Amino acid sequence: MINKFIVLIIGVLVIAIIFSFLVLTFPNKKPTQIPPILTMPTPQPTMDSQTSVPAQPLAIISSYPENNTQNIPPNTTLSFTFNNDINVDLISVKFNPEAQFNQTVVTKLLLIKPKTELKPSTKYIVEVFGKGMPTSYSIQFQTAAQNPTGTSPNAEGIKQIDDTLRRVQPDAYLANKLPFSTSDFSASSAIKSSTNNLYFVIVLQGPDKTSSKNAFLDWLRSLQLTEAQIQGLDIEYQ
Repeated sequence: MINKFIVLIIGVLVIAIIFSFLVLTFPNKKPTQIPPILTMPTPQPTMDSQTSVPAQPLAIISSYPENNTQNIPPNTTLSFTFNNDINVDLISVKFNPEAQFNQTVVTKLLLIKPKTELKPSTKYIVEVFGKGMPTSYSIQFQTAAQNPTGTSPNAEGIKQIDDTLRRVQPDAYLANKLPFSTSDFSASSAIKSSTNNLYFVIVLQGPDKTSSKNAFLDWLRSLQLTEAQIQGLDIEYQ
């Protein structure tokens, strides 16, 4: 009995020694960590890599008179409407036969006013050149034998210019109607020094400011300005 007990103790000691040897020889290792996967940011397109839309070349989209028009009053004012804003210093005009004239630019609109009346019953060719225009633009027209009675200058020409200005530059069109005042409001125009753009100062008069503002808006509509054009005006109410 004692011998069996001694053998059991020796066996336990041997197992303990073997286990200690294994622990000391092969220490616990931490599991290998997998390095994080780095994601490369997706390159964003730059202005250089994007396809840029080429600028539209300068061009004339309408004129008064139109090409091959007859019976144009000799005292008429000519107009040319461009697709972009223009600089008067970069535009040149040639008459054939020759004529002396003044030219004025309002954003996209070129106005040509002869200094003296054109020759009656004469065929004219007018050619417009501009920096940025791929080709020149020309019209030809025939003047009438005389000016219509009671037109100085030509009423039809002025209406055409007015209509064109209202369509392409409503703020300049409105500025030409000012100053204007009624019992409800007074309206004037000015230039903002920061932007060099037109804006409008509207002084609302009377106790009911809402009624006065509505009267001003109704006046704008009477000038045939659209709602979209009115919304686009820079207006300062006082």
